[in-house]
Amino acid sequence: MTENTLNRRRLVVSGTAAMAALGLMTKAGSATAIQSGSGIAGGGSVEANGGPAEFSVFGAHFQLESGEAPLFAGSLSYLDVTGKMTIASTSITAFGAVEGAEATTRQVSGIATVNGEGAYPFDLVVSDGGAIGTGLDVFQLAVGADGATEVTEATYEIQSNVQSGNLQLIDFVFDSADVSGDASPTPAG
Repeated sequence: MTENTLNRRRLVVSGTAAMAALGLMTKAGSATAIQSGSGIAGGGSVEANGGPAEFSVFGAHFQLESGEAPLFAGSLSYLDVTGKMTIASTSITAFGAVEGAEATTRQVSGIATVNGEGAYPFDLVVSDGGAIGTGLDVFQLAVGADGATEVTEATYEIQSNVQSGNLQLIDFVFDSADVSGDASPTPAG
């Protein structure tokens, strides 16, 4: 008997496709087909404030066959152990390649809470530098003011190579059967 396994990459791709499909449901109950998409996913530890910090990140954008504006999806979780600070995204407002940077560099932007409070804009720039353990992946996070204050400078910044863990680029290729509603509404099919 063979054991079914689901690796993390397959899980992320499957979950992302499902999220995108749900996000595209219209009021009429039909879905808009996704043409393609790309993303980055990973997690690990970085050096922050002289100590460790842990993160997990996922960011993606999806191009729609209808030509509408792309759909953004993602999540950021960050824990600065030394600084006793948590940052968690509440929404993703943009994702894409960074102009003038390495081809494997992506930017994720959105709104996050800090220690479970507020609504702070953030910009995360991450780069897939190669295989796991090479130490070439890069993590750069800036979290700003909540808009209710006059502070325009980032209130928290970190830039570090990923000490342990990995960042990996993902390409999504869809055919219309994946999200267009052609699937059976019941598990039995």
